[in-house]
Amino acid sequence: LLILLPCAMLRGASALVSTYLIGRNVIRPALRAGAAAIAVVVVFAPLSAHAFGWLGIAGVRVVAVLVQLVLNARAYREATGDHFRWILNGEDVAALRNWVQVRLEQRRGPPAAP
Repeated sequence: LLILLPCAMLRGASALVSTYLIGRNVIRPALRAGAAAIAVVVVFAPLSAHAFGWLGIAGVRVVAVLVQLVLNARAYREATGDHFRWILNGEDVAALRNWVQVRLEQRRGPPAAP
């Protein structure tokens, strides 16, 4: 079932973007993106199920949610004029490094006294 992990991540991102769009009263593109994802599943799931079994259906689900995310991202860009910047900067990396260090210290315990 790890093949559905990208689907879950993409679905979450798509839900965030479409919720933002609906909150800004950009409803029609968000609905079109959802309808396109449903159409991809309806058309290609039976074909891929016949050819590849459940792995084919899982692949179609990932592609459908990716289509939905791309359409939502395009609608976001048209509505706001802004582009997604999913690039980590120095502050993000430092926060992630600090978080990992704290978790490792909690797991290992305090440092041994000399």
